[in-house]
Formats: sequence, structure tokens, C-alpha cells
Amino acid sequence: MDKVTPKDIFQANRDRAAPLLATLKADGIGHLIDGKIVPSISGATFETKSPVDGAVLATVARGNAEDIDRAATVAAQAF
Repeated sequence: MDKVTPKDIFQANRDRAAPLLATLKADGIGHLIDGKIVPSISGATFETKSPVDGAVLATVARGNAEDIDRAATVAAQAF
């Protein structure tokens, strides 16, 4: 029986994560407000990178006070 190495485990985990990482890279990450994924009001974004190899994982919506106000207003209306 072959011995499983840390490199084997890393590759197996990387393979399992590949579909999710591809979706994140293609779609980016927005804010969840009122049950919907939305961009920042300003349109500002930043890239999040893998600590393993520095590859870009996703573009993320960069929120600011306006986004917080929008989320808080919608949340208050839910009560």
C-alpha cells in the first residue's frame, strides 16, 4: 500500500476546492444585503490572494459607510 504524503493531501484538497475557487474567481464576492449579493455602492473592489502561491482567488466588493448604512436600513426593516 502506498503511503499518503502531505503533498498528496494538499493536492487532493486543492482538487476538491477547484470548482469553488473557479466560481469565486469568475463571479467575485459581493455584499449579502436583503438576501441578494450586491456590489459596493462605490463600485470599489480589491483582490484577495492565496497565501500559498499569491494567485488571485477573487475580486471582493470593498464596502464603505454607505454600504453599511444600506445593510443596516434593510436589516432594521426586517424587524
